[in-house]
Amino acid sequence: MSEENRKTLAAYDLAAQKYLDNTLAHNAAHQKHAQEKRKELDQTLRKSFATLPKNSKILEIGAADGANSLFLESLGYNVTASDIAPAFINALKKCELKTIKFNVLEDNFPENYDGVLCWRVFVHFTPEDILLALKRIFKALNQNGRLIFNVIDRATHSCDNEMKDFSDEYKMGAERYYAYYTENEIRNIIAKTNFKIADYWSEKGGHNNWFCFVLEKSKTQKINPKIQNYIESEILPKYSNIGGHTDTHIRQVIDRSLNFHKQAPELNIDMVYVIAAYHDLGRTIDQETHNFESAKLLRKDNFLKTYFSEDQINTMAEAVEDHRSTLGHEPRSIYGKLVSSADRNTNIDTMLSRIYDYTKHIHPEISEDEVIERSRLHLRKKYSPNGYAANTMYFNDPNFTGALIKVEEITRTPEKFAKIMRENNNKRA
Repeated sequence: MSEENRKTLAAYDLAAQKYLDNTLAHNAAHQKHAQEKRKELDQTLRKSFATLPKNSKILEIGAADGANSLFLESLGYNVTASDIAPAFINALKKCELKTIKFNVLEDNFPENYDGVLCWRVFVHFTPEDILLALKRIFKALNQNGRLIFNVIDRATHSCDNEMKDFSDEYKMGAERYYAYYTENEIRNIIAKTNFKIADYWSEKGGHNNWFCFVLEKSKTQKINPKIQNYIESEILPKYSNIGGHTDTHIRQVIDRSLNFHKQAPELNIDMVYVIAAYHDLGRTIDQETHNFESAKLLRKDNFLKTYFSEDQINTMAEAVEDHRSTLGHEPRSIYGKLVSSADRNTNIDTMLSRIYDYTKHIHPEISEDEVIERSRLHLRKKYSPNGYAANTMYFNDPNFTGALIKVEEITRTPEKFAKIMRENNNKRA
C-alpha cells in the first residue's frame, strides 16, 4: 500500500461521518439531480453485471453509504458490502447489509466472488496500488467473474495528482489523495494482469470525466463480440482479390491463428484475432511494403484504441510488420511468430492458385509458361527444406510439415510441375 493511500485512509477514519452527512444534505437539497445520478448508476450496474445469474456473490469494495450494494441486492445478488472507516461500516450495518471491514490492498479475501465493484475507489490509488488491487481481485474472482471500476480522466484537471478536500457535499475537513489518469495509462496497467476488458466507456460526472471499465476473468478466452463484429463488418470487406490474397486467405490465417492460440493460451485472444485480420490489409495500398502499410492502418484505428492499451496496439502493429517470412529476422514477439506461422498455406491446390495468381498479377507481360516456371521456382525457394518459409515456422503444425514434403515432390522437375499447375487451373476455370 502506498503512503498516499495510507494518508487517505487516515483521513476517512477521522472524518467519514462528516462526508456522509454532507452528501445526505446535498442530495436532499438537489433531489432531482441526485435521483438522476442514482438512476444512471443503477442502469450501469445492472448492465455491467448482467452476465451474472441471480444469487451470484458480489463484493463491493468502498461501499460507503451502501446505496450501490442495496441496489445490487435488489437485483437478486448475494451482496457483501465492505469499507474501512468505522463511520462507513456503521452506515452499512444500519442498511442491514452483510458487512465486512476490508482493505483490498492488505487483507485476505474471506471467500471467492462472482463480481467485485470498486466504484470511485481507485481515485485514491497510485498506479502501483491499482495493479496490486487488480491482481488480488483477479485471484479472488471465480471463473467468468467480473470487476467494475472507474477512474478520473486527467484531462479534466490541471495537475496530475494531489492531496485535497472539497467545498461541496464531499467536504470532510481532511485532505485525501486523488489520482488522475489517461485512458492508456489504465489500459497499460490492465495489460499487466490476466483480466480481459469486457466493456469500456467514458462518462461525465460533476466536474470530472470518468473512465469506466468492466473486466472479466475468463478461463476459456473468447473473442470480444464487439471487436469481432467490427472486424467482420468494417475490416474484412476491405480486402480485394489482388495477387491471390483474397478474403478466403485472410479467414484461413485467422482460423490458423486461433488454432495456434491453443498452444499458447496465455496470449490475448483478441490481439491474436486482430493481428490476423489486419496482417495483409496494406496490400490494398502497396504490395511490396504491405506489412508496414498494414501496421500503419492498425495504429490509426480509433476503434481498436477503445479496447487495447497503447502497448498492446504497438505489439500488434509490430507483429503485423514482422509476419512476412522474407524479412530476414525473427519476429520481435510471440504474437509476430504466431501470425507468421499462421500465414502458411497447407492446402496444395490453394498454394498453387495463390502463387500463380500472384505471379501473373506482378508480371502481366510474361507468357503462360513463364508464369508457371516462375511460380515453381518461387515455391521451391520458399517451401523447400532450406527455404525461408520452412525455417521460420514457430508453432507445431503437422499439416504444414506434410505440405512441405508435397511441395518438394511436385516442384522437383519443371515438366511435372507444369502439368500439375495446368490441371489445377483447369479445375478452377
